[in-house]
Amino acid sequence: MSLLFNFLLLGLTGGVVSSITFGSIRISLLDVAAITLLVGWIIIKGKKIVTPVNQLARTTGPFLLVALLSLVIAGLQLPLAELFTAALYLVRFVLFLALLAIVGTTAELKQSGRYRLLISGIAIALLGFIQYFLYPNLRNLAYLGWDPHEFRLFSTFLDPNFTGILLVLTMILVFLTQLYNHKKVNLAWVGVFALLLIALLLTYSRGSFVALVVTGTVFAWQQRQFKWLLLGCSIFILALFLLPRPSGEGVRLLRTMSISSRIADSFEAINLWKTAPLFGVGFNTVRFVRNEQPESVNAEIAHSAAGFHNSFLFLLATTGIFGLASFIWMGKKLWELVDPRNRQVLGLTLLAVCIHSLFDNSLFYPPVLAWLAVLWGTSVRD
Repeated sequence: MSLLFNFLLLGLTGGVVSSITFGSIRISLLDVAAITLLVGWIIIKGKKIVTPVNQLARTTGPFLLVALLSLVIAGLQLPLAELFTAALYLVRFVLFLALLAIVGTTAELKQSGRYRLLISGIAIALLGFIQYFLYPNLRNLAYLGWDPHEFRLFSTFLDPNFTGILLVLTMILVFLTQLYNHKKVNLAWVGVFALLLIALLLTYSRGSFVALVVTGTVFAWQQRQFKWLLLGCSIFILALFLLPRPSGEGVRLLRTMSISSRIADSFEAINLWKTAPLFGVGFNTVRFVRNEQPESVNAEIAHSAAGFHNSFLFLLATTGIFGLASFIWMGKKLWELVDPRNRQVLGLTLLAVCIHSLFDNSLFYPPVLAWLAVLWGTSVRD
């Protein structure tokens, strides 16, 4: 299981670079690794998987049933090929939910899972630095639907915003597992944290910056560490002023074009939800519904058109009120499985993802889902 889990982390680190696209379907090394790990878990555990699978099914079943029902309803209007493509994401979602049970029931993975996530996050940062200096933009991939992201760190995910949230999640793990809870300061981990912060700053991802600041503020408030909060905010603001300012819209922190596009995107999601308020237009069918709208981007080309920027509006538009309600219920029930001693690190991680999900659809981004599932698995009660 340890070797298969390392294969999973390799897929997580590899990001989009380690994926192959067939039309509108993308299969990544992370997907293959997750399937392989699931098969290995079933073979090794045998009948012992029945109890955790039943528990996970009772917890996640209502949302998965609503998501499936939304697809069945969407199937009345969508071609079979498009419905099949949309349904594949639900299969992937179930697969990543299974990671929670796999890690939570495997002692070795439960014990070392967080440390291995740390290694993966650090590798993402290091690969990002290599990319930043050797491959500073994606203009040559514009024909494939990628934004240029000039002079920004986007690592193996080819997107600075999703790279940014993964760096934030890594920083949370480094701080809470290696720095804050140890009496003696380890300078090596301080250096790692500083490295991650520099990498994050070079993404110029404002959503990731907000996620880090909000998470840090909440932690400082909980611990009554206001002087450290003031010091941390001062360092962060100073670092923003010292960031390099090469030419290009993406490195302008006061840019307004992306804000306008996200506002328009949110209104589009709300209008789409109004057409099917109870069960939505179908889980992960946005790319096909958008193609019917003359004003919309071509979802077959633009990667961002597969969903909406706001994860919660994406969920509302595609699964309706019932989907959003059952998703919140699922989160509440999964939270009840967590050992109280592990709630701080998981809670701050969830907070960071939820904040970032208001700007980019990171809550349903496969690497983020995999990260959450593994971390959740290490946090459940024995």
